[in-house]
Amino acid sequence: MSVKPYLKEPMMPYEDCMLLAIEQYYEEYKLSSNSQSQYPTPSVHAIMEAYSVARSTLGHRLHGCSSWQEAAQRRLKMTSGEEEAIEEWCLTVASWCMPLRVKMLHNMSEQLLWG
Repeated sequence: MSVKPYLKEPMMPYEDCMLLAIEQYYEEYKLSSNSQSQYPTPSVHAIMEAYSVARSTLGHRLHGCSSWQEAAQRRLKMTSGEEEAIEEWCLTVASWCMPLRVKMLHNMSEQLLWG
């Protein structure tokens, strides 16, 4: 019998930890940027350890890169409302006992996208 390692569940989702780490970095940066400030410049390494996020990801986000979820959302052609309209239309056609063909679905999506 093998023993499974104990995995501690995170207190909050990783993306939330990342957003808090970024916010903490900018707060510390704001404090240290005053000319009369006694605060040191913020340490990415210390913030990374405090919030349990990857250093490379934190560095990329601080330089303006977006999360993969945000990037994937921008690549979508249809909004969620348009997708719901397509789904409703498919269910309506199915309720008529009419076979739904891929060409019909393609035409319907083109009509929604291009008006």
